Amino acid sequence: MSNRNKKVIIILFVYLIAIILFTFFSKTVSFHDTYEYITLTKEFAGISNINVYTTHSLIYPFFVGQILKFFPSFFTIKFLSSIWLFLNGLLIYLYSRNKKALLIWMLSPLSWFMSIQYIPILPASFFILLGYILFKKYEEKNSKFYFIISALSMGFSIIIYFPAIAVVTFFMISFMFKKKFYFPFLYMVLMLISFLPEIILNYIFFNFPFYSFVRYFGINALVILGKSFEVKFIYLYWLLVPFAISPLLYKILKLKFKNYKRELIFVTLLILFFAIRGGSINYFLLFSPILILLISQKVNEKEIYISSIISIVLIIFMTHSYFGYTMDEKITNDLNKIKLEYPNNKFLTSNNRANALATFSWSDYPKFIWLWEYELEKSNKNTTSEYEIRSKPSISSDKTLVLNARLDKSNNIKFGSDIYLIAVKGDKVPGGFYLVKEYNVLNIYKAFNL
Repeated sequence: MSNRNKKVIIILFVYLIAIILFTFFSKTVSFHDTYEYITLTKEFAGISNINVYTTHSLIYPFFVGQILKFFPSFFTIKFLSSIWLFLNGLLIYLYSRNKKALLIWMLSPLSWFMSIQYIPILPASFFILLGYILFKKYEEKNSKFYFIISALSMGFSIIIYFPAIAVVTFFMISFMFKKKFYFPFLYMVLMLISFLPEIILNYIFFNFPFYSFVRYFGINALVILGKSFEVKFIYLYWLLVPFAISPLLYKILKLKFKNYKRELIFVTLLILFFAIRGGSINYFLLFSPILILLISQKVNEKEIYISSIISIVLIIFMTHSYFGYTMDEKITNDLNKIKLEYPNNKFLTSNNRANALATFSWSDYPKFIWLWEYELEKSNKNTTSEYEIRSKPSISSDKTLVLNARLDKSNNIKFGSDIYLIAVKGDKVPGGFYLVKEYNVLNIYKAFNL
């Protein structure tokens, strides 16, 4: 084995150990959408303490759920998320054979920021990177095998994490613009084949093969129409992006446009798309490995050294809140005390807290009940929400198009004579409940017996 290969193996080993230690000592799991993913994963692992809220793909939670059956802990969940850091780095090196590309990825602040967040952005970025690499290999060698696996990989990235559809769409626009029609058509057909596992899981668990597709794209349609939550543009994210991916990101300006025209159009379209959409810096991780492959060709060892120092400072700044006596630790401790002192089978939760509290409990009981479930049960109603889209013709039309959709609760919940509610301090508590006891972060209330 050459000295070069020995050095790379040592670097990769140190990287893996760093990931394991980072994951082990971090004490946070509360991030955007993680409660949904964690409670769904627990459901697949056989831990059923909530009526799970599902608007995303089932594939990744189902896969992790099978492992969680044997190793039920937050470490398992976080490690199976962060290990994709290592796999992305390995893939970057195996393709580029460029140690500088590997080092830039290893110290990308955004990748460490996202590492323990149990959202399948990291595995999706791996399959996008793999799809890109295999497509380039296909063009080099004209191998149908590379073409097929590239398409399947891109399709699988969407099924793992639905927002990846934006990245794959712009990839096809940028890299297949001048190709004959049948080429992108065949690529899309192959991508659709990779949707089959998700369709099968939807049919098995919901008896409706497109359940998660309807829920995800439905909620996004409602956001666009202004009938759901608002996507906020956070300007601080855009101050961080150029440095969070890598302090060397400016090196992309050194690339010759004619040599990297498709790649530069691809990343420009994505940056513009996420700028218009607003929201989170997280989405940049979907294509940041490709950016790192590009900029690594224009850096020298001195720049790598300076960049590494800046990156380490940024990593500490962006992840320091993951450690110590975190809010998640405090909630877990409070919840354990409540379960001992009030051994109920069911607890109501203040609005939108059921997912969070169920996340920190590792047994089937107590069940955590959504407040809206309780309120519907009291009023003998089934429908949680209804939506109507109505056309407004400005001409003398004979008809108005009206589309209706609704969501119903899936089962009935029976309550005993003593009804308790758990809330985070400061939460609004509905009428009919009085405070029983205060804890560090949580409060417990009891319903008046009328």
